[in-house]
Amino acid sequence: MDPRVFVVATEEQQYVYSAFSDFLASRFRSSQGDPRLCDDDRLRKLTAEFEKRWLSGEISHNPADRNSKKKSRYHPRGTVLSKEIADDFLRDRDWWNLFRFKSIDDEAAETLQKYDGEGLYLTGVTQLSDAAAQSLSKFDGLALELNNLKELSASAASGLAKFRWDLFLDGLRNLTPAAAENLGKFRGYSLSLNGLRSLPDDIAASLGKLGRRRSQPTVNLNGIRTLTDVAAESLSRLRPNLELGGLRNLSVAAAFRLEEHKLIKSLTDADAKTCSDALRKFDEYNLNLSSLRSLPASIAQAIATFKGGGISLRGLKTLSPLAAKNLAKYKGNSIEFEDLNRLSPVAAENLCEFQGELNLDPDNFSEEVATIFEQNEK
Repeated sequence: MDPRVFVVATEEQQYVYSAFSDFLASRFRSSQGDPRLCDDDRLRKLTAEFEKRWLSGEISHNPADRNSKKKSRYHPRGTVLSKEIADDFLRDRDWWNLFRFKSIDDEAAETLQKYDGEGLYLTGVTQLSDAAAQSLSKFDGLALELNNLKELSASAASGLAKFRWDLFLDGLRNLTPAAAENLGKFRGYSLSLNGLRSLPDDIAASLGKLGRRRSQPTVNLNGIRTLTDVAAESLSRLRPNLELGGLRNLSVAAAFRLEEHKLIKSLTDADAKTCSDALRKFDEYNLNLSSLRSLPASIAQAIATFKGGGISLRGLKTLSPLAAKNLAKYKGNSIEFEDLNRLSPVAAENLCEFQGELNLDPDNFSEEVATIFEQNEK
């Protein structure tokens, strides 16, 4: 059984887990303590059996049926989610039926907005009319999930943008400019667009407008691999409520703008002004540049202007005397090294001019350099 099938609201999760637990308990009792119960293969077989019986309706989906012979109505996969089915759902709360349909008619959407549960999980729906989107946006639960939706019209986007809580649209691979413009007016708590793989500048500009709201939503764009500097500038308005966990490549300017410093693998003299300009606007307490393996003197001078409390250079392996002297001018509380293991005595002396705490291991260095650090320990 794919556990992702059961990404549902807390109340519904309890129904499934309870039914599954009862099923396992009954099988365990019938086995009379067979030691194979602890075997992973045995557990997989039992899970597959439960899934088959659950999907067939043999095991009831409705918690109210657990003390009776009655079972919820079972609706075949692949048909339209109609008002009749929506009415059955409101009565029986048989949430499994909602996963089974590729489209939803307008009357059904209007009915489902009355659901009083925590979330509506319409993960099978691939098509959504403008009217249905308007109706679903009025649902008063905490989550509206439409993760299999492949296209979104401008009008449908306008409707869904009125939803007040967590909106999941992770099936979308791209957005039209008009749809993006309307999603830029989203009123809810979080907007998930993890299916997007690229973000043109105009789409980024539309989504970036969400950062102007007093109550700024979280925007999830974890499928994006790279961004232009222009797109990064637009999205920077969403900080700190922006998730870009899939980013693999950014320019130095974009990385600083989005505070994605882990993506900065190297810096050259040509990047010094970019660093200085970016750090003047950077107001976080710590600056993490742990992906750097080397640090030119000009870059050391630039990052020494950082106004926060700490700098992390955990990936740095060596430091020239001039770079060490420039870095020691930093006025913060600490500089952290982890992999640093090659320093000349002059570089060590220069680094010890730093007035804060140097977090490094003297045992990584030659005896002469280690002695310098020990003698200058604060």
